Amino acid sequence: MPLPPASVWIDAQSTQGTGSAERGLGRHVVEVVSAIHATAPGTLGSVRLQPELPVPASFEPLAEQGLIGWGLGPPAAGEAPAIYHIPSPFEVGGIERIWPDWARHGRDPVRTVVTLHDLVPLVMEDLYFGERPGFKPVYEARLGLIRQAHQVLAISDNTAADAVELLGVSSERITLIESGVSDAFSSLVSSPEEAEGILASSYPRIRDGFLLYVGGGDPRKNMRGTIEAFSCLPESRRHAHQLVIVCRLGPHETAELRVFAHRLGIDDSDLFFAGFVPDRELAAMYRRCLLFVFPSLYEGFGLPVLEAMSCDAPVAASNTSSIPEVLGDLDATFDPADPEDIAETLLGVIDHPERLERLRERSRRRVARYTWEKTAAKTLEGYEAALSVPAGRSVRSKKRKRIALATPWPPQDSPAASASMRLVALLTEHADVDVIVADGEGTDTVSHNGVRFWSVDELDWLLELRGHDALAYALDGSKASRPLIDALSRHPGTVILHEPSLAGREEIGSNATAVLAPPAGDDGQLAYAELLEL
Repeated sequence: MPLPPASVWIDAQSTQGTGSAERGLGRHVVEVVSAIHATAPGTLGSVRLQPELPVPASFEPLAEQGLIGWGLGPPAAGEAPAIYHIPSPFEVGGIERIWPDWARHGRDPVRTVVTLHDLVPLVMEDLYFGERPGFKPVYEARLGLIRQAHQVLAISDNTAADAVELLGVSSERITLIESGVSDAFSSLVSSPEEAEGILASSYPRIRDGFLLYVGGGDPRKNMRGTIEAFSCLPESRRHAHQLVIVCRLGPHETAELRVFAHRLGIDDSDLFFAGFVPDRELAAMYRRCLLFVFPSLYEGFGLPVLEAMSCDAPVAASNTSSIPEVLGDLDATFDPADPEDIAETLLGVIDHPERLERLRERSRRRVARYTWEKTAAKTLEGYEAALSVPAGRSVRSKKRKRIALATPWPPQDSPAASASMRLVALLTEHADVDVIVADGEGTDTVSHNGVRFWSVDELDWLLELRGHDALAYALDGSKASRPLIDALSRHPGTVILHEPSLAGREEIGSNATAVLAPPAGDDGQLAYAELLEL
């Protein structure tokens, strides 16, 4: 379906400030928006930014043309966009910050399109949720947004496969857009000779023949694994091929890493922490390094690989996730979890000029296929696919049913709490279950078999974004049932009564879509059967 003029609004908040703007995600948003405007200039209706934050320099031409929209306030009547594109759905803040109410429930139909960069926290739950329990509900809300989107734009085949397998998104609702790299970056430094002069001036401690690591402080970027692998190289190779680490680090973090390196036998002079590096100096490092090393444990795409390749750098990288997809083959790849395998791969490259040249040629060949114009064209295809989906219907693809059960829960001692434990055990054989409990009750209970626990205070967004097939309330006369009865007035559902005297309460009778009264001795089978039929 063709896109009407000015029919697309894009939330570009992630390009503002220092958090996302300096990461690959911020670069991706800037480049895609700019390429869409160049490819189909009449399509964009508004690029949404926060007025209190700086406007990226690359967006200034859009501002001059009146395409910048300030804040996320609702459009005037009849002016809602056909497409609302959220290119960075995992930004910090409430869900309303990135997916405003008018885009979900407005008078005019709006299709939601989401760019999915990765599902790393879901793939590596222990690493991301273990010490940050408050992060999990925020992340879950964003997963609900992705499930509800009319079209998901995946930046790699690997990420698309994750969306199908981990979120149950149907492949028909996924468009592969990949990523690009701008000539503007590689043209900052045109030759290794120019790069040599820049580095001699800005980073005189860097020695020629260096190995280059570029990544964040995120543990999955595997900085410590890189340092450990470097320590596995013979001492003569470490002296000949200094390891340069580009990453924004605080003094305390740098000191810890130096101590770590010392314990591994690495001399100070053989390891250089460059900190945050501006684009021109970074391009010079890519141009001049002997080898770019990318040991990430998991990537949605791997933009640094593409940036390095655009500067003719030979690349040795992980053999996991999307990285081989970007490289195009498995030459000079390694198991990132095995420092000895990394070291063996590096040794197999750095002493062989002919292999280094072969990797440089691979970089030149592969980078030619990744352009922002191509990404923009694929994004436009995704918009058109979204328009083919009716705006008002649920679009979640379901592998199993998902049921929300609001109930008292142990340690609460009540008939509903005891019965609901048995009911949930039965339900999980055929469905995923969200257990909603009174604030603070049961939320520390260990999840099992697809069960997740939520506070009743989270119910409003939970029901909207998790796409449940059924909502039920297990009620009794306990104190824990009171906030659940209040929630019933806002969100009607099936009521399972474990206290006969509640049957006459008006707020239950007027809001229950059905009332089940389990007979004495019933072990949840009646409610189980009824809920699965729903």
